[in-house]
Amino acid sequence: MNRPKSIAVQPAPHVPWDVLDGVLLVGSGEDLVRIDLAERRTDSYETVDVTRGPAGLVEGIHGPYVLSVEIPPKRHEGDGGSVEPLDIAAVTIHLWTTRQETGADAETEPAPEF
Repeated sequence: MNRPKSIAVQPAPHVPWDVLDGVLLVGSGEDLVRIDLAERRTDSYETVDVTRGPAGLVEGIHGPYVLSVEIPPKRHEGDGGSVEPLDIAAVTIHLWTTRQETGADAETEPAPEF
């Protein structure tokens, strides 16, 4: 089974994640974000961010980063032919810590640069 490459940007703990039938599942239970990787592919690299908002995990930038997924561009067979299926192993997951720091020890993490 192919798995995306994962890179720990910050030390654990990290948000739980898995890929099922080409859908990236981030979080668990009611705090779950689903990202259809093949549906998000474009003709260039696509990055989707998951952050912790006031109500839990959300797609987009609404609080501290927990995960970013980098989706490779579509690849066409031959000259403009049909699109090759997504190779899950070519997807990269970037993981930030889920540890919540408060008070004087809290630091703001800058936006990622890919």
